Amino acid sequence: LGLVYYYKNDLTKAKEYLNRSLELREQINHKIGIAITLHNIGLVYDAEKNFEKAQEYYERGLKITEEVGDKKNMAYSYAALGRFYMEHQQNKKALELAKKSMMLSKEIGYPETIDRGATLLSEVHEARQEWSQALDMYKLHIQMRDSINNSETQKATAKQQAKYEYEKQKAIDDAEHEKQLAIEQEAKEKQQILT
Repeated sequence: LGLVYYYKNDLTKAKEYLNRSLELREQINHKIGIAITLHNIGLVYDAEKNFEKAQEYYERGLKITEEVGDKKNMAYSYAALGRFYMEHQQNKKALELAKKSMMLSKEIGYPETIDRGATLLSEVHEARQEWSQALDMYKLHIQMRDSINNSETQKATAKQQAKYEYEKQKAIDDAEHEKQLAIEQEAKEKQQILT
């Protein structure tokens, strides 16, 4: 709900729900959940232009993912914090974090994190006027985006195929059921005639 309100630009409600989520996750000591919620609260503060608070929450979330060793969320956190630094003209720090994100993303082979890291690296290299590296990372971003879209297309096709097979089998089963009912009805009628 916090993210829904964030995307609706109701930042007060977003913070309210995200803070409630944070409290609950802290009560059950769900570390990754805590890290994700801290990151999301950072997004809200960033949108409010409270950059000091946003940075604080991003860094707290990153610290937890590092402690836990969750590489996927570490890659996301590095990319988010890198983007934050890039937007605040701290390109050296942004580049360092973007490289960490990309290294982890490639290590785990997760296309979404590779795409995110490549996009950020492309933008950082562009800001630093390192055109060749920016182009290389942009090409990687396109490759990952196409891979993600292709896998999503494959999933959608498989889902459609399964739906078609289900409906086809259901039609066959329904016809068989109707036939069975007709046979039973005919048998009842014969029994009544005999009676």
